[in-house]
Amino acid sequence: MQLFRHISAVRLRMILVATLFILTAGAATVVYLANQSLSQAADDTSKAVADAEASQNNLQDLQQIQKALNDRQDIVKRADNIVANSQNYQYQNQIINDLKKYADIVGISLVNIDFSTSNSGSTTSGATPAAKSTPVPAGVKTATINVTVKNPTSYPKLLTFMKAIEENLTKMQIARINLTQDATGTSSDVLSITVYVR
Repeated sequence: MQLFRHISAVRLRMILVATLFILTAGAATVVYLANQSLSQAADDTSKAVADAEASQNNLQDLQQIQKALNDRQDIVKRADNIVANSQNYQYQNQIINDLKKYADIVGISLVNIDFSTSNSGSTTSGATPAAKSTPVPAGVKTATINVTVKNPTSYPKLLTFMKAIEENLTKMQIARINLTQDATGTSSDVLSITVYVR
């Protein structure tokens, strides 16, 4: 108490003002640091919420894609069959069955089906110039099938037969045909068909 007896009121007031200023500055610093910490925590929480929402959206997108794929399994299977699998066409049984089926449907007779050697990445030598310019994707081979139709035959039936071949998910494509017309009907020499296999 003796210490404060020698201090004047003006001095004491200055000490109190300085103390209040220091306390106010300290409190402001504490509030600022707390505010920064809370802002950082709020930003982290917002990022976590945004990441969680993005993950949820990604999960929902993946679930929708999976559902779409499941709903379109028939399309996936048809896409897989666009190019014939050489394992499935071992000994060319499937190709022969397909051609006979198409011939039976339209009502024409096949006399002979002859397979040529497969070529990798190019069309066969018996193909027309238009077929030769058709690019073949990597890993896909082509084989030529020479089909002999029983002559004479009906022109509309022959066209329907060729259309069935062309619509076979692009596994088979007509490469060359030569037709003649006479009084007995339409005659065809050997019909060349290109088959795409992998």
